[in-house]
Amino acid sequence: MNNLYRPPPVRAGVFAALAVAAASAALAGGSGASAQAAPTLHDLRVCGATSFSRELQECTADESAAVLTSNRITCSVEVDLDAPARLQAWMTYNGARIDFAPADLQPGQYTRWSNENLKIDRPLPGGAWTCGFTLSGTTLTASFKTDGPVGDVVNTAACRYASTVRFGSGRVCRTDESPAPIPATNAIACYATYPSAAGKFARLTIVRGGRVVQAASQRIGVPLAWAWIWTKAPRGSTLPGGSYECRYWLAGKPVAKKPFRLKG
Repeated sequence: MNNLYRPPPVRAGVFAALAVAAASAALAGGSGASAQAAPTLHDLRVCGATSFSRELQECTADESAAVLTSNRITCSVEVDLDAPARLQAWMTYNGARIDFAPADLQPGQYTRWSNENLKIDRPLPGGAWTCGFTLSGTTLTASFKTDGPVGDVVNTAACRYASTVRFGSGRVCRTDESPAPIPATNAIACYATYPSAAGKFARLTIVRGGRVVQAASQRIGVPLAWAWIWTKAPRGSTLPGGSYECRYWLAGKPVAKKPFRLKG
């Protein structure tokens, strides 16, 4: 049997749309010296999954005034640069800061974006958010709210390993398959999101017939952590059918269960 427990992947930083024009330095009147305009950030937008254009690589509308319900929330911003500069993107969730890897930009006009994406078809946890971009000492921010689940652990799910998708160094259930009996399979996974558990120990177990068949635990290091665990049958066979549970702990206390039935 195998098990994996993973915190969220390192945030991949700010992503770039195509630089649409090279910024040119204006010449100061008659002196021959070049004058550089201060870098600017503008048109900061917040959007859910349905308002993000993959083609344009930006939010097509600013939805920061709405209460958002989405598994992926993106912030995009326009950047104008006459000289190289470093852009830092970040978000906060209920006051806890989430930093993205900085991006070193060359002169030009860009659209940059960052997001929180759970991969599973469940909404991000509910709460108060801020997204921000900082460039050469200038910061632009937007605040918004989400109407997702709240609690110590949310978005619990059970699924076949074949129904997971890679996320960082782990895998995530695309959807929760527990409402109906799960078809016979050689491997199953349990998943959950821990919204506000930084610094605490989380533990996940898979239980069959009252017996723990797989367990993993780890200290959570960041806000909005996700965790998964999985177990598999020997090569060439399937897992025994019957009643199972995913069980979730936080700081030594049980906080959730996800019962499911596996077909034999």
